[in-house]
Formats: sequence, C-alpha cells, structure tokens
Amino acid sequence: AAAILGRAWEIAGRVEHGQKLGRKLGFPTANITLGDYLLPKLGIYAVRAAVDETDHPAWIDGVASLGYRPTVGGQEIQFEVYLFDYSGDLYGRHLRVALLEFLRPELKFPGLDELKAQIAADCDQARQFLAQYQGPTPGPLGGGNFVL
Repeated sequence: AAAILGRAWEIAGRVEHGQKLGRKLGFPTANITLGDYLLPKLGIYAVRAAVDETDHPAWIDGVASLGYRPTVGGQEIQFEVYLFDYSGDLYGRHLRVALLEFLRPELKFPGLDELKAQIAADCDQARQFLAQYQGPTPGPLGGGNFVL
C-alpha cells in the first residue's frame, strides 16, 4: 500500500475503553473504533503513532493488531495499538497510526500464556524493524494538535 499511496497506510480515531485484556497481559492497548475504513490485511503490524496533544510531538513506535482476536472469541474486527515507552492516559484522545510493516497474520492460540508470549515476540520483532526502518514515513504532524 505504501508504494501506491506514497506513504504508510494510516488509521486514526478516538481511543475508547476496551476489555482491558492487554493491560492484564502486560501490554496495555489503545482501542480505536474503525468506522468505515477500507482495511488492509488483518494481522499484526509494526507501527508509528501520534497522540493529538503536544506532550508527545513526535511519532511513537509500537505494534498493532487488526483483527477479530480469535484467542478470546472476538466477533468483530478491532484495532488495538500498544505503544512502546508511553505511559500517558490515552482514553478519549485521538491517535493517528501509520502501519509500516506487516509482521504476521492473526492466529488463534491455545491460551492466554501463549498469546502473551507471542505478543512479546511481536514487540521484539517490531522494535527491530522500526530501529532500522527507512521506508516511506508518516505524513507531517503539524504544529501539535490535529483533528481527525
């Protein structure tokens, strides 16, 4: 998609409360309602995200899951983002997420321990990818706040 768009595929929206399962597993996620987006391939992505406020005026690395969450019996497609090295409260804030690399398809795991281990591996893979990433960059953030 980046080759066609000339930039990374982006999804943006307001962070909403979820089931807080990611937090229980040690990977708190920002849940974004997708609305009427044309969606890329379901799976796990290395991402860069921007929060709407000026306290983090740069892109923040992370990993995102786009899919049904089959391990926990999900019925609807959800978009969940785990930001590395971010500890602020994101509820109600706008998040702009650039999907930079498809890491793997969505999988169903036998249990939460296996899921947690795979999330940790996904994070390691995303960190390695993002540390050397030189492909199309997300668009400019502007001077701070942005409207989505």
